[in-house]
Amino acid sequence: MKYFLSITDAVDEAEIIFCHPEALLCCKSGSDTLTSLSGRVGVICIDECHKIEEWGKEFRKSFSDIHMLRSFFPCVPMLCLSGSLTSELMKNLPTLLGLKKTKIISRNPDVRNVFLEVRLKEKGSAQEIYEEIFIKEIMSLKSLKTLYPVTLLFLPLQYMSYAMRYAFKMFPDVKLSDSLFCALFSNQDADVVNTILSDLKKESPQFRLVFTTSVIGMGFDSPSVSRIIHAKPPRSMTSYLQEIGRAGRRGQDASATLYFNKSDIASNLPGIETDIVQYCMSETCLRSNLLKAFCYEKSESSPVGCKCCSICKRSCDCLSCK
Repeated sequence: MKYFLSITDAVDEAEIIFCHPEALLCCKSGSDTLTSLSGRVGVICIDECHKIEEWGKEFRKSFSDIHMLRSFFPCVPMLCLSGSLTSELMKNLPTLLGLKKTKIISRNPDVRNVFLEVRLKEKGSAQEIYEEIFIKEIMSLKSLKTLYPVTLLFLPLQYMSYAMRYAFKMFPDVKLSDSLFCALFSNQDADVVNTILSDLKKESPQFRLVFTTSVIGMGFDSPSVSRIIHAKPPRSMTSYLQEIGRAGRRGQDASATLYFNKSDIASNLPGIETDIVQYCMSETCLRSNLLKAFCYEKSESSPVGCKCCSICKRSCDCLSCK
């Protein structure tokens, strides 16, 4: 089987074509290619389809035009894949893609080995609040060193430099080759990114504390991550489930901690979804609230009590909690 990464590379010979919507829908060569493929396409596969609506609004508007593929291939089946499609997005997807007959195949997205926790931020200035979060983790790293569990700390980009500066203060003269901490963000040096990602693929990586933005999301697969910390909520449960899914990949016990205050979930924030607001403000089981956004409930195999979430832990009466 032959694979081509560009629609302009030997399309006549290709059996599988990988491309982004801009290459197909925003230029004449893309349109010409689609026309030339008439009668030859067996299936259209759209990966990470939960991004179509979100990105199509402003970030990459060509995503909102993916439905145009139906005009070129009206009878070709379309396969849409996602690991974090909420019930609302699932309801909207047929309209977004011009689908008339749909078949849904899904499974419960419960991350059973991940303990869920929500924490209200302390009062103070924005910088003081974020400093309290990352300083606590850096001091723990300094104490535990290689015993510190591999942790992804999602942090707004504007505060990442403060976190790195404090980390270098606690670990003077450290270099990338022997550092226990690092940062990952968009438009970073490619060699640095590759070094970090290659290390995190190991069972026991050198880097233990990773300051990151949402750049770590789709496609990131590390067997060693056992803690996820959000210093600020993402704008939706889709993004949150995607990001906490980085933890516990080999079945190890893991945790996901979400810090928030009222300004983080204000109704006037662009793109803020009701489901993440409800999750942050929940006074009932966090796991049930997370699953509700995806039209699921806890199953018999779901963890309970102190193994489930910070809400359920409060009322747990097991021996370890007494």
